Amino acid sequence: MNIDSEGDIKKAEKYCLRLLAVKARSEYEVKKRLQDKGYSQECSISLIQKFKEKRFIDDKALAEDWIASRIKFNPRSKKLVQQELIAKGINPDVIEKVLDAAVEILDDRKLSIQILEQQIPKVEGLSREKKKIKLFRLLLARGFDPELAQESVESILKD
Repeated sequence: MNIDSEGDIKKAEKYCLRLLAVKARSEYEVKKRLQDKGYSQECSISLIQKFKEKRFIDDKALAEDWIASRIKFNPRSKKLVQQELIAKGINPDVIEKVLDAAVEILDDRKLSIQILEQQIPKVEGLSREKKKIKLFRLLLARGFDPELAQESVESILKD
């Protein structure tokens, strides 16, 4: 079903504004939501272009904010953050540029140690072996390379 009348375009515009008021979304996410609602591709493209010009939709800014948020509230490996951005439909070239710019703050070794330091109080009282397993699994779940995870756990438990 394609919806194209002038009134429906206004409805689509209001719908987009509601979506974007809740949280920042990628161009792909907005386009998909509009198509799921039955709006035509022409309508979607037109509205997305309009919102990009007004900077209501900005994939680069979204990727930068996503990385900053991940590091601050729920640190993950660079690889996993990249996969999350790909799932949001952000252009791989944009992702690569943003990740390259964030190389200082997306240092997997530093992030893994930071995560482990936050988790150490939670594993107090466990045997060394159980701590090791629990912390290692935590890092794997957050997308870290197994070798790096093992080195980081050994380093933090060295004391």
